[in-house]
Amino acid sequence: MKIVHIAAGGTIEGYAPEYKEIGKLAGIFADASDISKYITESFRFGGKYTLEIACKKDSRKINKSDREKILKIILKHYKKNVRHFLITHGTYTMPETGIFLLKKLPKEIKENVSIVITGSMYPLNLIGSDALLNIGASISSLYNTHPSGVIVCMHGKNWDPLTIRKDADKLIFEEKAIG
Repeated sequence: MKIVHIAAGGTIEGYAPEYKEIGKLAGIFADASDISKYITESFRFGGKYTLEIACKKDSRKINKSDREKILKIILKHYKKNVRHFLITHGTYTMPETGIFLLKKLPKEIKENVSIVITGSMYPLNLIGSDALLNIGASISSLYNTHPSGVIVCMHGKNWDPLTIRKDADKLIFEEKAIG
C-alpha cells in the first residue's frame, strides 16, 4: 500500500499563533518533515510513503486556493494509482476542507479513495500532544479499514466532516447539534 501525506500546516506542525512564543523559546516544534520521520521511523510504517506540502498555515488562514492545491495533489496521485491519502491540517477548519473535497471530488474517485484528515490540539513535539494518537489512528484507518471517501480522524475516532464541529474551549471534536 502507498500513502500520500499532504501537509497543510496547523497546530500539529506548530503553525498556530497560540504556540509561536513557546516555539521561539524552546525550539520544540516540528515541521512536515518531522511528521514524515514519525510515520516512517517511529511507527515503522511498512508501506510506501510520499510527502507533499500543500501549505504551511494556521488553518484559520487556509483559503479556497489552498484547498484547491490539496485537491490537485490528490488528483495527480490518483492518476498514478494511489488510493490512500493522509492530510495533516489545522483543527479549526478541518471539516471545511473535508466538505470542500466531498463537493469537488468526482463521485467515482470518492468511491475509490480513502482520504483521512487529521490534526492535533497541541503541537507534535509538545509532551502530552494528541498528535501521535491522531496520526496513528489515521494511518490505522487507511491501512486496515480503508474507509472510502473523506473522513476526519480525531481522538482515535473517524468522523464525517459534514456532522462535526470543534469545541475550542474543551479542545475536542463533537457531533454538531441538530436543530
